[in-house]
Amino acid sequence: MRLNANELIAAARVTAPTLPPAAAKLMSDMADRLDVQYAVIRESREQVKQLASENAWPRIQERDLDALIRFNETCEDGEGYDIGEEAMNRLVEIGLCRKGARRVRHITPLGQRVIDAREGEIDLTPLRTESDVNADFSAQIDKLRSQSAPSPEAAAIARQFDQVKGVQS
Repeated sequence: MRLNANELIAAARVTAPTLPPAAAKLMSDMADRLDVQYAVIRESREQVKQLASENAWPRIQERDLDALIRFNETCEDGEGYDIGEEAMNRLVEIGLCRKGARRVRHITPLGQRVIDAREGEIDLTPLRTESDVNADFSAQIDKLRSQSAPSPEAAAIARQFDQVKGVQS
C-alpha cells in the first residue's frame, strides 16, 4: 500500500502517540516537516502554473536545453561529455555551465535550476547566497520565538532551525 503525502502525514500523527516517547517525538517532527515541505511544493507548483501561463520563465533555445540535459547525463556517468566543443562553449557563454581547471566543465546553479525545471522540480525563488538565506531564516525564527504560543508549524520550523544550527557549529 502506497500512501500519498496527506495520508502519510495523517497516519504519522495518528501513530505517534502509540510509540515510545522518543520515537513519538521523532514521528511527530517528521510529520511536521513533511507537512511544511509538501505545502511549499504545492505552492511552488501553483507559481509555476501561473508563470507558465504568463510566459514569465526565461526561454532557452531548444538546442541549448538539449545540450545541457545531455551534458548533465554524461556528467553522471563519469565518461566525459559528448556534446561537442561548440555546444559546450554556448552553455558556458549563456551561464548554464562554467569552465574549471584542466578543461573540466561544471553545471552552474542556474544550469541546475534549468535542469530541475525541465524535470518538474522548479524553485522560482530568486537566486540567493547562503548568507541571504541564513539571515532571513534567523529573522523568521526570532519572530516565531517572540510569539507567546507558537503554532505547531512554527514550532516545527524552530526545531528544524535548531537542528541545522547544531550541525553547522
